[in-house]
Amino acid sequence: MAQPVFPSIEQQTEEWRMKPAAVLTDLQSTGAAVFRWQRSSTDSYHFERTEPREHVLLSVMLAPMQSRAAVGGRQVWDGQIHSGQVRLLQPSQSASWDTRSAFDILHVHLPMPALTAAAQEQGLSFAGFRGTHQPLYQNDKVAHLLARQLALSIGDNSRGAREQADLSVQVLIAHLLNSYELSSTQPRVASQGLMDALRYIERHPCEKLCIARLAAIAAMSEFHFAREFKRAFGTSPHAHVLVVRLQRARNALENSAKTILEIALESGFADSSHFARVFRKAYGISPTDFRQSR
Repeated sequence: MAQPVFPSIEQQTEEWRMKPAAVLTDLQSTGAAVFRWQRSSTDSYHFERTEPREHVLLSVMLAPMQSRAAVGGRQVWDGQIHSGQVRLLQPSQSASWDTRSAFDILHVHLPMPALTAAAQEQGLSFAGFRGTHQPLYQNDKVAHLLARQLALSIGDNSRGAREQADLSVQVLIAHLLNSYELSSTQPRVASQGLMDALRYIERHPCEKLCIARLAAIAAMSEFHFAREFKRAFGTSPHAHVLVVRLQRARNALENSAKTILEIALESGFADSSHFARVFRKAYGISPTDFRQSR
């Protein structure tokens, strides 16, 4: 297949202000490129990408780190990112993040033609992934395992290693297509009203955020707002409110000595029991056990 044009190693080195720990590019059957980025320093580090991309970027955390991240100029994360968590960035999405942590990150640059061809083979219509920043970081054991396999391959430029890496990327693409919500049309650009409602959720997560109130902020009817919000962001308003509240609560559990009840109320939950139920459903662990595991 025709090989897509990814940023060169030199361009990536300039953008990251460091050399990649390992690289493998131009994989034969997929055209994918794989970069591993490692840092041991705990000095302040800022990364920002504003240039448009023509491929989907999968980022897999090979080690935990603390970070504040934004997509399209909007903050979507502030807290701990655990080993094995992943994120997907659509073509042309700008991104930035800051950290004072050491990190070990594997980036898999996936060309749209390879994703589209693989989707067609499975009888799927594909023009991108929906809601790939809600939440920004997700647990994905399969992607983490495949990333570990890729990490072993990319340090070796032998034919066998390249073939193994290419196979791992093919399996990874099949996994993403079958595990993440697909869009059959190009992602929509959110209206100003939708962005106003989104920012309000993120700035006032503790308030009572019913559909009527959010629709009024967006200057839309309730039905139209709920439908357009889902189309634009790949998630419902209620689900996004929960994501923002849970992120706020997680950060408080990790970085404060407040009681579970205080954190629940300050994060917008009715009481500690409601908070515990929602938290366990989202993360598979109670708030108390999560705090003790930090």
